[in-house]
Amino acid sequence: MVRIKELSEEERPREKLLKKGAHALTIYELLAIILRTGTKDLNAIELSKELINEFASLKNLFSADKEELLKIKGLNTGKVATLLSVIELAKRYQKEHNEKRIIINSSQDVYNYYGNEYMGVGNREVFLVLYLNSKNEVLREEKLGSSMANACLIHPQEFIRGLIKYGASRVILIHNHPSNDIKPSEQDIRFTKELFNSLKYFGFDLLDHIIFGLDNYFSMKDRNIF
Repeated sequence: MVRIKELSEEERPREKLLKKGAHALTIYELLAIILRTGTKDLNAIELSKELINEFASLKNLFSADKEELLKIKGLNTGKVATLLSVIELAKRYQKEHNEKRIIINSSQDVYNYYGNEYMGVGNREVFLVLYLNSKNEVLREEKLGSSMANACLIHPQEFIRGLIKYGASRVILIHNHPSNDIKPSEQDIRFTKELFNSLKYFGFDLLDHIIFGLDNYFSMKDRNIF
């Protein structure tokens, strides 16, 4: 068995997290940080692998109770208490997140919810994509490029990847015109129509493309542009 402290600094979970961010770690490495130590035969990462293998998935692990966890060799009451605390925090976060999902039913809703995000951007043009489910709940907000010109270089396939990744079925596009002229350019319209047709072909919907000004907005869907 190789002890964690015997690994190179780049391979140690805590150091790796601090240097590269939590997203760079595997599930096993994240669990190892929570468990802190392993056993005389397994280091913390190896124990984490045993734990995931035992429950077959992270979902099953998060559904386990105290008695089930204590049956796992290497998990004492301290480790189980820590693990259950993390699981409970994750569940409460998810509940809070679901309760506060934004629901979009109109272009006015988009402006009401996201108009303030464009205050203070000055002369910068900001392009935002909203990924929604079939209930029009916003699942994910994602910035694409720093301008509409840059966004137009993004292939429709990138949006489709996002829809699949976030389990979404609909998209709303937002960008601003710092000049306060909210009339869409020919490039805006051409890009929107092409994206609408591409998404429709694969069974997804482009609900709207909205242009924000300083205190007003323009909805392409409301104006029947696509």
